[in-house]
Amino acid sequence: MTALFVSAVLGVVLTVTSLYAKAAIERRFYRRKKIPSLHAVNVLSIGAVIASVYYSLANMSLHGKLLFYVYFGTIELLLPLYVLFSIWFARYEKKEKKYTTSADKKVLYIKQKYLAHRRQEHYHSKTS
Repeated sequence: MTALFVSAVLGVVLTVTSLYAKAAIERRFYRRKKIPSLHAVNVLSIGAVIASVYYSLANMSLHGKLLFYVYFGTIELLLPLYVLFSIWFARYEKKEKKYTTSADKKVLYIKQKYLAHRRQEHYHSKTS
């Protein structure tokens, strides 16, 4: 039971952190171009980590075939969770974006929330 609970919590934490890392990689190296293959890499790597943790905590004997069953079962259970979190994360990124762009990637306007935040920081400066 402990192995199942730890695996579930680890799955949620690793999913959120891997989506954040994917967004940071896209922002840093590819200038916000979406890379779908990173989703596959995330799912396979998270599945491997969760399967190995479950395998070690459940005190299973070392059978190679059993590890693959645990791994594929983990991926089956992880996919719906990953899809839900990736949709939520995409909506969150869109909401937190500082500006709106047109189809030809030109900035249309900066969001009011960001401008208000910038003005508040200016008023707290030590020089005024």
